[in-house]
Amino acid sequence: MKRANATYTRKGLAMLLLSLIIAISINNSVYLHSHIIDESGTIITHAHPFEKSADDLPFKKHSHTSSEYTITNGFEHFLLSNVVTINFITTIKKIQFYQFKEKVFKLSPKKTYLRGPPAFIL
Repeated sequence: MKRANATYTRKGLAMLLLSLIIAISINNSVYLHSHIIDESGTIITHAHPFEKSADDLPFKKHSHTSSEYTITNGFEHFLLSNVVTINFITTIKKIQFYQFKEKVFKLSPKKTYLRGPPAFIL
């Protein structure tokens, strides 16, 4: 039962992350826009829902606080780093499993049958 719960938890987490990645991809494709945030000409590009018909300029005029820029940027980096970390851990576990399986096969004795021609069976 414990193993089944872990499997459902992993599948649920995978579906959640996949849903978030799809939502961010759609958000970026529909609402991506740029702002010039100060007099020096610093340009920030990000995506969030906004009224597109109200602002036809290439650089949008609606304003954000610096914390809003940080949260928007930080969330995408946080999600991407989680996906990369989960893929890395999954890959390492698979490699460790295959290395363990190879060690077991090397340690197990091979049966020899003296028939012509000799056959080696695991």
